[in-house]
Amino acid sequence: MNKDLTQLAFLFCSFLLLTSCISKKKYRAEISNLEKDYNGQINQLDKELRISNRAIDTLTLQLAEKKGANRALLMTQDKLQDRIDEIQEEVKNLQNLASAGEKSSNQLVREKEAKIAAKQAQINEILKIIHERENSMKRISTDLANSMISLDSLRKHHEVEIIDGKVVVTLYERIMFHPKDLRVRTGGIQMLELVAEALEKYPQFQISVEGHTDNRSVRGYKSNWNFSAQRAAAVVKVLTGEYGLSPNKFSAVGKGEYAPNSSNEMDEGRAANRRIEIIVSPRIDMILSQIKRTLSTE
Repeated sequence: MNKDLTQLAFLFCSFLLLTSCISKKKYRAEISNLEKDYNGQINQLDKELRISNRAIDTLTLQLAEKKGANRALLMTQDKLQDRIDEIQEEVKNLQNLASAGEKSSNQLVREKEAKIAAKQAQINEILKIIHERENSMKRISTDLANSMISLDSLRKHHEVEIIDGKVVVTLYERIMFHPKDLRVRTGGIQMLELVAEALEKYPQFQISVEGHTDNRSVRGYKSNWNFSAQRAAAVVKVLTGEYGLSPNKFSAVGKGEYAPNSSNEMDEGRAANRRIEIIVSPRIDMILSQIKRTLSTE
């Protein structure tokens, strides 16, 4: 019995020992496999960690760059904002200057308008003087024409015109002189009396008497100039000596044949050229004096 038990115990121990040996081998194999798996996982995790670290480094660098860019942008923004503030201040200053300038411009405009108005008033006054002179010439012309028509209703022997702002009375030789003679005939004296009566109402005008001839020479005289000048002087003598007009406003001029009215080819043309012209014109000195007084009122 004891022997059997001993054998049985031996067998059981052997079984356990055998079993134990098999389990250790399997365990070691499993441990080895686990170690391999673990090492593989460790390596994989280490690889992923390195990748993650690189990614972190990249992100860190990008973040740093972005931070730098942001700082640069912020600095640029700040600078731009400062410039905007400066520009807004400049605009404000310019607006203030513009407002002041507008006020100044308005003042200048008012001053200019006042000067223009003053100048226009002077111009209007000068135009008034000129118009008054023109109206005076028209009145003289009308008075002379109305006066002289009583002796020459058909106007065969005289004409009254306004030429270049002057009144021109033309008296032809046939009523004023005998041919080639210097003495004023009766009909001429009567005409000159009417002229004197009209002109004595206008003492402020100057009078020029011009003698004219045709192109034929007059025997006994040096030239037609000389002859025409003497006829003009004879007319002035009648107007001043016989009818009392002031000599200091008269002048006698000989034009000879050099200011014809018509052609000297025909008798009618030559007759039209032999004439006396009494030219009434405003005194320029008086007009200038009036204009100077007007301008001096500035």
